Amino acid sequence: MKKIFITLFISITIILDSCCDCSVNPVNTEFDCMIREATITEFNAQLVLVDSVYKPGTNFSSHNFLFPDNQYYSGTLINDERFSKTGEVMVSSIDYSDGTPFKAAILDNKPINLNLIGDIMVDQVLVADTSANLKFKGELTRIERGFFSDNAELFCQYIESSKDLINNNISDLSKYGKNIAGAFNPKVYNNNDIKVLNNLNENVTGNQGIIPPSNSDITKLLNLVNSENIAINVRPGDIFIYKSYNGNYFVVLISNINFGILPPNKGRVSIMFNKIG
Repeated sequence: MKKIFITLFISITIILDSCCDCSVNPVNTEFDCMIREATITEFNAQLVLVDSVYKPGTNFSSHNFLFPDNQYYSGTLINDERFSKTGEVMVSSIDYSDGTPFKAAILDNKPINLNLIGDIMVDQVLVADTSANLKFKGELTRIERGFFSDNAELFCQYIESSKDLINNNISDLSKYGKNIAGAFNPKVYNNNDIKVLNNLNENVTGNQGIIPPSNSDITKLLNLVNSENIAINVRPGDIFIYKSYNGNYFVVLISNINFGILPPNKGRVSIMFNKIG
């Protein structure tokens, strides 16, 4: 009797496990337009000194948006922890060309495209014309400037009806969107931004005995950092093809640009997107 009971218990367990396995399968596997959404806050690395300790300021926000690896995920708002203890980081540097153990470096309170930790950073939200300046780490091109709908179904229909447009433009993607109308350099670094770091990455600019970098080193660093710092001015209704830093392709809609309703009313940009390819 005991053996019969054990056999019956095992059989029921197998049946239940089999049912559980079946229930996790997608209901409609033919639906390939899976719209995802994200809202990204304007980047602000402001820190304030409170009782000898630096703490986040009123508008502090240090996240980027990272696109997902497949269509079943919604992406990640990933915090840039480099700014959690200091209001600025080294955005670019080069070793002295004469072999001296120093670096010519640029420090700033915002990362440049080259060292974003995600795919998109909101550089600035502009209240005057309801636009925003975004930094992208990957490659992109704009294919639409007037899709005025937040309707996921209509966005899917747009993607379906625009396959030829997408295929014809997917080879026109440019790094950081440099070739897009509205692309610009949000900050042009110059000689005044050059710092000197020692081999411990300590800022020793102006210290006694510290030799400043050569003019050729300064020119090389400025050319490098300014070419890697690009923002795109966007408005609601703009649609882009975007190739993420990890190599995935997306159709991305700027669906909303606004300010929070609670103080300090932080600027935010919302996007809708769908993985393609």
